[in-house]
Amino acid sequence: MKRRLAVLLIPVLLLGYLNLGVMRVSAISGDGNILLNPGFEEDFSDAGWSPDGCVITEDVFNGGEKSARLGAGETGCYYAITEGFNPGETFVLKAFGSVSEEGELGIVNVEMRGDDGLILRSGVTFDNTGAMVEKQQEVVIPDGTTRIMVCLYKEANVGGFAYFDDIYFGKKIPKVAENVNLLTNPDFENALSSWEPDGVRAEGDVVKNGAGAAVIGPGEGGGYFAVNGDFSDARKITISGWGSVSLDGEKALFGVDMFDAATGGNRIGKYQIVFTDVNEYAYKTFTFDVVEGTKRITVFMYKEAGEGGFAYFDDLSVVIDKEEAPVTVSGNEKVIINPAPEGLECVASDIPDEYDHTEGDKDYFYRNYKCYVNSAESPSQAPDSNYVLTERLSGYSNHVQYYHREYKKLMRAMWVWNFDILEDAAKQDEFFDFVAEKNINTLYMNTGSDDSGVSRVVGHPEEYKAFNKRAHEMGVKVEALDGAMEWVREENHEIPLSKIREVIAYNSSVQADERFDGVHHDNEPYTLPEWDSNTAEIATAYLDLAKASHALTSANNLTYAVDIPFWYDSLSATANLQYEGVTKGLNYHIIDNVDYVGIMAYRDTALGTDGIIYHTEDEIKYAAYNGKEAVIGVETYDVPDHEANPPKVTFYQEGEAYMNGEIAKVTDYYKNAFNKLDNHAAPGFKGIAIHYYDTYKDLPLEPRTVSGN
Repeated sequence: MKRRLAVLLIPVLLLGYLNLGVMRVSAISGDGNILLNPGFEEDFSDAGWSPDGCVITEDVFNGGEKSARLGAGETGCYYAITEGFNPGETFVLKAFGSVSEEGELGIVNVEMRGDDGLILRSGVTFDNTGAMVEKQQEVVIPDGTTRIMVCLYKEANVGGFAYFDDIYFGKKIPKVAENVNLLTNPDFENALSSWEPDGVRAEGDVVKNGAGAAVIGPGEGGGYFAVNGDFSDARKITISGWGSVSLDGEKALFGVDMFDAATGGNRIGKYQIVFTDVNEYAYKTFTFDVVEGTKRITVFMYKEAGEGGFAYFDDLSVVIDKEEAPVTVSGNEKVIINPAPEGLECVASDIPDEYDHTEGDKDYFYRNYKCYVNSAESPSQAPDSNYVLTERLSGYSNHVQYYHREYKKLMRAMWVWNFDILEDAAKQDEFFDFVAEKNINTLYMNTGSDDSGVSRVVGHPEEYKAFNKRAHEMGVKVEALDGAMEWVREENHEIPLSKIREVIAYNSSVQADERFDGVHHDNEPYTLPEWDSNTAEIATAYLDLAKASHALTSANNLTYAVDIPFWYDSLSATANLQYEGVTKGLNYHIIDNVDYVGIMAYRDTALGTDGIIYHTEDEIKYAAYNGKEAVIGVETYDVPDHEANPPKVTFYQEGEAYMNGEIAKVTDYYKNAFNKLDNHAAPGFKGIAIHYYDTYKDLPLEPRTVSGN
């Protein structure tokens, strides 16, 4: 589960915009930082810092949206540390800072104090104006230190301000060793010393070399070896070793997981080699790039439940290269030992050729190939920008990576709340011109009640007949959009079910090209006043409603979709919800009971721990594994109340060009997510939905200047 721990529910209009972040919960973070609230995103009183004329501001910052400001006179900010350090240890102080005027000085000091007072003071000074810069200082903890003070300080000077952000103070992490085997006891001559066993045991009979090997079986099991260190300049990892299995159908897996934190954290990369040779050891090697941001790797040997046999490993190796492999210039002729496999479309892989030996005046290399096992038939209609060509790694053996390709048409949807485009011919012409220009292929069209309280699909069927027919002529699907938080209450379920029956009745009375393709509900149960005090009961009623709605639409050739926030797996009440005897997240229960979900991933960046991908990956992965799909929703509305709903929830400020760039990052990530994190998420990614027509059409191409943001 993703670590999203600070939750603020802010209902705004119908969509419930949410400002969710990650709050630290321990004294030492995953990257080794002892300091809580190092970026000043929370109030001083909430985490660690003691202000003395220091305030939190949004004027200048490095990461996040806030920083600490000192000025205009002499001011300070202090953080006391009483544990987590020992004399002789080397710590690193890093900070971002700047000042507002020439002549000002902003100082970040670390004071080592003992029982009798100050022992040592060390730090960095900022005199730069404009954008923040980073500075760092190493310090060795002296004997007698019982308390450490991290101090932000500004003297009176010229009456300006000093700004500080993203303060780091933690133990110096040594750089990971290069060009040596990182594994201790790689040949299991010392039993399982240094390995964490989880079903693996030492073997003395079936060995490749020496007197020891590792064996897993007959069921599922593994063994693990953690490598911590500074991977910042590590470029490539080469894994190699010997493996075998005892039965056909078994697989012996040896590989590396990469994580973005020294402890805990998220897995950001996974590579492995597979041994399938029966009763005979085979040697394999594989070289791959270190994923940017890697702080820890876990080496694993593993066997699935399989056929009831065994997997054997011996003489394993994991080697870090900190530079690109130099091109061999020997003057000899270079000879490729292995040709590309016949009958497949192959190209040289990103993995460089591997030197094997020199014989006479020739250097012999193995070439690594990327080969496609199919030709990926083009779509029956001309591909548009919503078609993506996906690739997935389906196997690896003997210097060949095998990939499967296929085209997938992604949804490009748009919420439409206003009715005037149904009633005004000129506005409808403008609307459909916009739909064509933006390559929209699905519309969530409002079918709510008119001023008299009658559903418009009942009171104004002719408007929808013309609208739907025009959309379908353009190849655009239309889903009947409606919803209300009150519908979730058990006693009100008949209201939305009757609304669905009205859509069904409408469809049965019109021509095929005038019908709705689905029903799309946006109910948002968390906006009910009783949600906080009665979460489980409301959530259960919500699931009952979704299940009944899906059954009704499925029986009448309509899809059923609902919109959900991204944070259901962050609240304990919704992350572990029992429904029909099964306990899991409310987000997963909802996915089980609809055709697809729209995830309101209202953030204005694709990447990072508060980005769109991070907030949607669990749901899309779950959907993929369970034969469902999810659409990712983004916002273009200028959400009110920026204190509760900061600008990061919308692309209103950044403009369309920036939004399209971030959407492209999301699409690129998920279209080939077969190969990322071993999560096979690509089948679960249905596309992008944009909220909503009125604000999307008014979104400028370039960023706009908005006062107060």
